[in-house]
Amino acid sequence: MTTGQAVEEFLSTFNPDRELNSEEGLLYGSRADEVQGICVCWMASRSAIEYAAEQGCNLIVCHEALTFYDYPLWATDPPGQPWSVDQVRLDLLDAHGIAVLWVHSTVDPTHIGPALWDLIGLPEPEFRGWAYSQHNITPTTVGELAARVRQALRIKHLRVTGATDQVVTNVGTAWGGLGLDRHISKWVAHLLPRGIQVLITGETCDFAQRYAVESEIALIETCHSASEDPGLQRLAGDLADRFPAVPVLFRPQEIPWTTL
Repeated sequence: MTTGQAVEEFLSTFNPDRELNSEEGLLYGSRADEVQGICVCWMASRSAIEYAAEQGCNLIVCHEALTFYDYPLWATDPPGQPWSVDQVRLDLLDAHGIAVLWVHSTVDPTHIGPALWDLIGLPEPEFRGWAYSQHNITPTTVGELAARVRQALRIKHLRVTGATDQVVTNVGTAWGGLGLDRHISKWVAHLLPRGIQVLITGETCDFAQRYAVESEIALIETCHSASEDPGLQRLAGDLADRFPAVPVLFRPQEIPWTTL
């Protein structure tokens, strides 16, 4: 019998410490229940929970936290009760008997980054860290590289900071939220000293864009979820191989915005 505990133990094998990191693990439900199906997705949003229920999955393996109100990156003193959108998620999980398992920083270096590099055709990194890397490529322009990224991730539009006709050979990646201003220190410590000329990131913001301009590097912004979905699809494949008797589905995360 496959249980949530067995799935958690398997996921922990991707961590050199052979256990999930402190922010990861079971977020909701029971580890002891028999798993009827696994839905792998970026976030256990309302639509993702509804999809899992429709497909007969009673375990969601997600890459982001379940609720907004107590998200650990910003809520040092969360309110006593979940916000209304959080409560809708929790009620849906209760109604369908679905447990949620969070696997985040453990799979960033093993799945998320490598799948992104492969998809956009970057060579093996000269340097790699937890959620960032540095690659040497044949000369291309920022605009050509952005077009390659857009096509690979199937995104209609990208935001690009910097001159699109600049020729670059030294590329950094900082997927997910590592392009935001709260993570500029990671660029300063690990990427800028390696001479990157352009940074491919998941999501960024005005402060970070201005820092890039004054650091004389270009930024290619995709989308937080879009930059991480390829790695989660790869993770779903590993789960399917490890638990062949259990249906494993990957649900892509819809991009929540459009451009006009």
